[in-house]
Amino acid sequence: MTENMYLTITAQEIEKAYDQGKQRLGILVLKCVKYDEAFQRELIQKFSVWVPPPPKVKGTPKRSRKGKGKAHIEEADESEEEVREKEEASDEGHDLELQSEVYIRRGTRSRPSTV
Repeated sequence: MTENMYLTITAQEIEKAYDQGKQRLGILVLKCVKYDEAFQRELIQKFSVWVPPPPKVKGTPKRSRKGKGKAHIEEADESEEEVREKEEASDEGHDLELQSEVYIRRGTRSRPSTV
């Protein structure tokens, strides 16, 4: 219904709505009151020798975002061999030892981490 809602309105109905003040059309008019010629000449003088910086080279590898954005958890300092031995021991039903993890606070742009 909302798609076809305005298909039946005629130009006379629109004109009548404007005449009665039910619809308004805002118009702004700007008037030039002064032109600062001295300022324009100063800009021309100072920036006539301005050279824009060279464009950035495309195709360069971007930095990795690994570990950014979400909390990053790193394993405690253990070699792969030690971890494998612990896994094998736990598979055999021996001592069940939990793997320790260290949480590293990274901070955010608005709240950088204070170490």
